[in-house]
Amino acid sequence: MTTLHLIEREVKQVIHQIPPLPGAVIRLIELVDSENATAEQVESLIVADPVLTAKVLHLANSAYYGLSRSISTIKQALLVLGFHAVKNLALGIAAITVLKNGRTPTPHELELWEHSFLCAGIARELMLRLKRGARKAEEAFMGGLLHEIGIVVLMTRFPRDYQKVLEYARKPQSEAFSLIEAERQLLGTDHAQVGGLLAERWELPDELVEVIASHHAPALPDNEHAPVLASVMMGDFWSHQQHGETEFGFMITPPPVEASQQFALPESERAALVQRIAEQARAMRQIVVG
Repeated sequence: MTTLHLIEREVKQVIHQIPPLPGAVIRLIELVDSENATAEQVESLIVADPVLTAKVLHLANSAYYGLSRSISTIKQALLVLGFHAVKNLALGIAAITVLKNGRTPTPHELELWEHSFLCAGIARELMLRLKRGARKAEEAFMGGLLHEIGIVVLMTRFPRDYQKVLEYARKPQSEAFSLIEAERQLLGTDHAQVGGLLAERWELPDELVEVIASHHAPALPDNEHAPVLASVMMGDFWSHQQHGETEFGFMITPPPVEASQQFALPESERAALVQRIAEQARAMRQIVVG
């Protein structure tokens, strides 16, 4: 059997070996998304985990939110940031913790998570500019933060095979390839597909599953999820541009035209926005990932 078929078959097995998200986080998602949650109910789910509580409060007080006063309790965070923002902080922390699995992240992983925090911040900002409401903005943040989880799975569970993908970027014929095209050619799958499978395994909301699985799609879907997906696509693209003209050495694939048109900004305004969020993203990555 070829390596392609082995990887394709083994990916699904590996996905089911990855631990589920903590039950309290799943209950938190369901509770907040029901729109019937009280601050006391949400607080009780989070404070049951002291490590999660500490990281949520650390993030809430980070430069990303730029608050004028310090937040010392989860209840304060809920009142100031909103239920969906706090829920997504808890979800992001839990997802990254499960994927780290007690390991010290490699330099490639740290680079990836910093890119993901930057993408998340840009996507959130773009949705706020569309005036679609705080909930959609927070969905965009979470889509941006988790859009590359498939790379983490491939990089950590298939290190030798994924190293071949990264090495391919140094070969002359790679100049016209994107990372996702190299993954498909060498592995028979790609990180968007793998990330979507993991999101389903974790029972994440349908919109989040679609954003993760479709963030490299050639066109936007004709459904209610399109604006959030478009914001993540733009965040992904602008974040890679911020760190250079390549993604791990591969060509950066531009987002669909309709996504670019939806969030067209003057170059100077775009550059200032990305630079501002990049500084915040670096601090958030250090808090959550290390």
